[in-house]
Amino acid sequence: MAQAIKQPNIHSNKNRGNTIQHTSATRVVSLSKSYPNSVTFYQQIAMARKGVPSNRLNSIVKRTGLSLGDWSRYIHLSERTIQRHVKKKVAFRMPQAERIIEIEALVKLGDKVFGDHTKFIQWLKSSNVAFGGKVPSSFLDTSAGIHIVSSELHRMEHGIFA
Repeated sequence: MAQAIKQPNIHSNKNRGNTIQHTSATRVVSLSKSYPNSVTFYQQIAMARKGVPSNRLNSIVKRTGLSLGDWSRYIHLSERTIQRHVKKKVAFRMPQAERIIEIEALVKLGDKVFGDHTKFIQWLKSSNVAFGGKVPSSFLDTSAGIHIVSSELHRMEHGIFA
């Protein structure tokens, strides 16, 4: 569910001795339009700070079809460390938790845009002209890269192709 957050944005303009203040309109901060059954950015932050249970990553790995090696590169932990977390049921903390949550949301968006998980994963692992001939999944090791891939998916969703 979207949360409406009133965020004042006060600007002063002291030209000619006048001070003008204006407040921005209410902004809705939510991922719900992009990701069905998703959470708000604030909920994502809270979840990342709390940590992602290792069994959740295990479930995501199985569901996405991305290999443990892929996830190792994305969250900057060795495969063996990930396996130990899962075996000992240790939650992933920041920054790994944040990356897991971001990629999970990206996969939900990709599934929605493509309408088929297999086609989305194939697109994610294939070179793409929109990414300078690079493979979109190669960008998932940074938040900025995830944002770039997400932006491209949004363009595709609206019929804007590279």
